[in-house]
Amino acid sequence: GGNPAALVTTADSYKMPHFDRYRSERGQPRGDGASALVLSRGNDAGAVAKLVSTASAGEPTHERMYRGDQPWEEVPGANGWPTNLRIRIKEYVRRGVRVDRIITTLASNQQKVIDSALSAAGIAVDQVARFVFPNAGLTVVDWAARKRDYGIDVMKSTWDWGRHIGHMGGTDQAAGFTYLLESRSVQPGDYVLLTGTGAGFTFSAAVLQILRLPEWDSSTT
Repeated sequence: GGNPAALVTTADSYKMPHFDRYRSERGQPRGDGASALVLSRGNDAGAVAKLVSTASAGEPTHERMYRGDQPWEEVPGANGWPTNLRIRIKEYVRRGVRVDRIITTLASNQQKVIDSALSAAGIAVDQVARFVFPNAGLTVVDWAARKRDYGIDVMKSTWDWGRHIGHMGGTDQAAGFTYLLESRSVQPGDYVLLTGTGAGFTFSAAVLQILRLPEWDSSTT
């Protein structure tokens, strides 16, 4: 009985000797984090938001970028710790791959799923109150180009919060959304767009509409 529901959780911990949170990847210092959210198909009176639309896509052209030239490991750590994504990316670029083409491929595919989610939701980009992107440094994301080409302003993102937290892997989106709720940065009726990129690469986006502000806050959890 009751409404069918799904519990979705994420957790990442970036610790030595396996991963150097400050040096293993350029422009994306890591933060440890975990999240949990409940998705229900019912009309739950306590829900804080409604999932309006989703979109996802895969693009494997640059799948090798995070593997580099290292051989396949028989056991974790066979090629040495900590994981060094900087070297792997350099090895991939040395194969003759142009960096600007990598950036264009990743940015265009991320925007493709954003546009698809917006279209499915029936709204335009200027109707989105806030955006939640993966937490990344300004050397990774060209926010000026994003505003010029797609109308997405860094001031409407969670970057100013995320720069103090670091990239938490799969937790960035749920944590960023929770921050918007707890800081009262959104109001009932507002649309929020969440988007993410996975190594390999995968791209996803979701549009949520705020129904009510939560009674909880981070000081009570």
